Amino acid sequence: MEKSVSYSTKDWDDVPDVPLLHVSYLIHILLPRRHFGHDRLLIKKTQKILERLSYVKEFIPDKLHIVPVGSKLEGCGIPVAVRLTDEPYIEYMSDFDVMLVRDEFSTLTKEFEKDGTKMSVFIETAQTHPGYGRVRFASTVKHGTNMTNNTLIHHGGQSDEYYLNFSAIMREQADMMATHTNDGLNYNQHGPAITADDPVPMTLERLKTTKLIYPLDCIFAIPCNSWPECAIPWIKRKRTNDWL
Repeated sequence: MEKSVSYSTKDWDDVPDVPLLHVSYLIHILLPRRHFGHDRLLIKKTQKILERLSYVKEFIPDKLHIVPVGSKLEGCGIPVAVRLTDEPYIEYMSDFDVMLVRDEFSTLTKEFEKDGTKMSVFIETAQTHPGYGRVRFASTVKHGTNMTNNTLIHHGGQSDEYYLNFSAIMREQADMMATHTNDGLNYNQHGPAITADDPVPMTLERLKTTKLIYPLDCIFAIPCNSWPECAIPWIKRKRTNDWL
């Protein structure tokens, strides 16, 4: 007979109001394994995403690379559902997430590397909300470049510092994607992302001649080669039952 699993009241999760020991069981019951896991990485669909965004590289510097991320790529996306209306149609329950990574802005969380090398841009976290930062230009770049009339760069006012203007960058990116595509999708800026979705409902009749086009969220990103100090506690904190 198997030894019973020890139970502690500390293992109780107040949000779903169930013990953590039961969560895995509930997941297996409610979310069939055939829809999830590494065997559902959707590699072919990931390749299609890269093909859909191949035109982006024509209008962005060569240092851009496209990185699909998120639950859909990891095989944990929610499958599509069919709405049983007068004319049944397919509803997308989750979308694909993609990072548009601009390598020319490779940065650190500090202005200087360990060897004393000065970064041209770095992430400034002073006077920001935890987990957020500003991409700031170093003084050597600021005084050596004409930044005043560049709409993609924001001036800090009294601080006399210059930062990347991500809102302007995303607007420019959204306009470019909407202007230079003829795939029939809607491209809009939604918060920090550019969304692309099919405006025509995917009815069961239409599905006979048209492939599914999953909604897409594109995020402008820059690589950071150091771990943010505000996230260090996440590495060191105790894991209850090996949960992250």
